[in-house]
Amino acid sequence: MGFKFYAVLVVNSADLASQNSPDEDRWLPIFWAIDQFKDSQARDVQEGDWTMAPVVEGRVTMPEQACGGFVAAMEGWNEERADSAVAGYVVAGGIRAEGQSAGGADEGGAGLMSVYVP
Repeated sequence: MGFKFYAVLVVNSADLASQNSPDEDRWLPIFWAIDQFKDSQARDVQEGDWTMAPVVEGRVTMPEQACGGFVAAMEGWNEERADSAVAGYVVAGGIRAEGQSAGGADEGGAGLMSVYVP
C-alpha cells in the first residue's frame, strides 16, 4: 500500500497551511489534499482495491504486553507482530492516551513513520 493514502496523513498539515495562508490562497492546501486523496483512491481501485484483513483474534497480543510488543515489532520491522500488538494496545485502551506518538523510523521514505494519535 505504501504512500497511496499519503494525503490522509497530511490533512493536519494542509489545515495548518490553510490557516496561515493569505485569504486569496486559503483553500489551495485543502483542495490539494482532496485532489491527492481522490487520486490515491482511484489508483488503489485500479491496483486491486486493497482492504485491511480482519484481526485474527488468536494472535492479538495480550494488553499488558502490547506496548512493549509494538515497540519491538517496529524496531524489528515486523509488520504482522506490529498489527497484533496494536490490536492488543487498542483493547487495553492505550490508544486513548492523549498526545501519544506511535511509529518507527522512516528510512528515507521506505515505510514506517511516526503518526500522531490525538
